[in-house]
Amino acid sequence: MNKSRNLRIKNISSKATFVASIAILGLCFVTLFFVNQQKLRDIYLLASYQVCPVNVEQQSKFSLSSELDKIEYIDSNTKKNIEKAINRASIKTGLSQKLILLLIKQESAFRPYVVSPVGAKGLTQLMPSTALYFCNLNVKDIFGVEKNVLCGSSYLRELISEFDGDIELALAAYNSGPNRIREIQKKYNKFGNFNAIKNFVPKETKHYVSEIGKYYRKVV
Repeated sequence: MNKSRNLRIKNISSKATFVASIAILGLCFVTLFFVNQQKLRDIYLLASYQVCPVNVEQQSKFSLSSELDKIEYIDSNTKKNIEKAINRASIKTGLSQKLILLLIKQESAFRPYVVSPVGAKGLTQLMPSTALYFCNLNVKDIFGVEKNVLCGSSYLRELISEFDGDIELALAAYNSGPNRIREIQKKYNKFGNFNAIKNFVPKETKHYVSEIGKYYRKVV
């Protein structure tokens, strides 16, 4: 009798241990899922972004050094520094070399020491406050080719993630500021892609997004 009772207790205990183990494994899985959800989302966004809107055949025709060689008004040493900076930024951020090149072209026309009327500086036209907050770059370092390009690319990469992978919205936010874009979305109740708000953004921003998009969608 006691043996039968002990056996039943042992079986119940084993089942309880098994159920508890399954529950713990499930909890661990759920925890890992939520911890890595943003990372998985970012990987997806980067994967889809790298493919669109340029197909593989077009991407294979793009040559960074060839594109830089076409620029006649900057010296060879500056070209080499920009090429090195773009390569590094592309590896670090996952953004294509082509996009980073077009960002620099539109922002500064490849002039490392240019300063805009509102105080944006360097190749990717970083505002000092953005460079300091986002990349811990002070005014002295902001004109450095490699640091400026990496910071600008990292900031754009963050905006792409923030705006759910919409490259045009991210570019609009880079140009006009993310807070301004969000305010426009809320004010006019226009959410989704850039087309939803393109008639409400400043003309400069609309032109900015159009210019980069136009060249990004073809073999440059």
